[in-house]
Amino acid sequence: MGYEGEKILTNVEILARARRFSVGLQKIGVQRGDIVSSVLSNVLEIIEIINGINRMGATYLPIIYMLTAAEIRYIPQDSGCKVILTEANLFPKVLEAAKGLPSVERIVLIGEGEGDNIVPYESLLTEDDGRGDAVDVDPDREIAVLMYTSGTTGFPKGVLLSHRTFRFQFTSGQLVWGGKVGGRVLTTVPMNHIYGVLSITEGNKGGGVCVVMQPFDPRRVLDVIRDYKANYVSVVPTMLIYLLMVHKPEIDDLSSLVLLICSGGPLAMETLNQAQQAFKMEITQGYGCTEVGGSITRQRLDRPRKPGSVGAALPGIALKIVDFQGKALPPGEEGEIVCRGDCLMNGYLNKPKETASAIIDG
Repeated sequence: MGYEGEKILTNVEILARARRFSVGLQKIGVQRGDIVSSVLSNVLEIIEIINGINRMGATYLPIIYMLTAAEIRYIPQDSGCKVILTEANLFPKVLEAAKGLPSVERIVLIGEGEGDNIVPYESLLTEDDGRGDAVDVDPDREIAVLMYTSGTTGFPKGVLLSHRTFRFQFTSGQLVWGGKVGGRVLTTVPMNHIYGVLSITEGNKGGGVCVVMQPFDPRRVLDVIRDYKANYVSVVPTMLIYLLMVHKPEIDDLSSLVLLICSGGPLAMETLNQAQQAFKMEITQGYGCTEVGGSITRQRLDRPRKPGSVGAALPGIALKIVDFQGKALPPGEEGEIVCRGDCLMNGYLNKPKETASAIIDG
């Protein structure tokens, strides 16, 4: 399309790079069950990084790159991760955050930078052998992704998400949206958030072409939708507002869109109505959190939309609203959302009390 800095990788190339990356990690001492973290913006390498880590049975830990060095430091310290992946413009902050942490053996760097125990990313992609084969994991016990969520109080908690959780998200989510996550998937949400991780991995699972953007630029997003004929785009409410602000009907052809998903926070009815009128399509909503690996509700495409609703429970999820004593409430009453199903986390890392208070009777 002529975009500056554009890179294109085929599925075959991504698989080959993921295999070599997996071998490279093992050559520097990463073993099955180890935690490998990343402090990265939406770089194209994230797709092969997730694949390469998971295919050897290790755990992927994305860390929000906008955090301060002190905030980042807590996460590898608490998780005991062995390797941190980062990029050149974030390298000084990561170096400060990792200083003196005994568990961190290597920092893998995309781009230029020097220091002790620094490994250039591309140097890990030089060899492929049987160690690049995907191992058979225990889907219930082995952890695919460890993701930290702050909740409302105290230090961030590490959410343990098994392979079972992601398999459920892929299969149940695609049942609801009828495989609509194929085609061209534009990823604008940060891939260090559960929303972004699910968007990119579900797009891969659905066989879609993934178009990765960074950073979020509303004018650029609308241009890319038009020029790349994107079919599936995920945004948060704030992003939707910015898209409305720069939208120009005379140049913005959004006719390729099958789904424009808005999730990750409350969406005001006024914003919803304005967006649907401006973009001439229904905005599709869902709801979830990190502890369920993404979503527990999605609006159905084959049913009328109820204004203000984020949809019904995904197939395979039992959902109810309860009071503070855990008693189910009748329709129309306000309370706490609780759910049961294969989407649930395995618990919080090294926090049995918090796990016991969050997961009750399944």
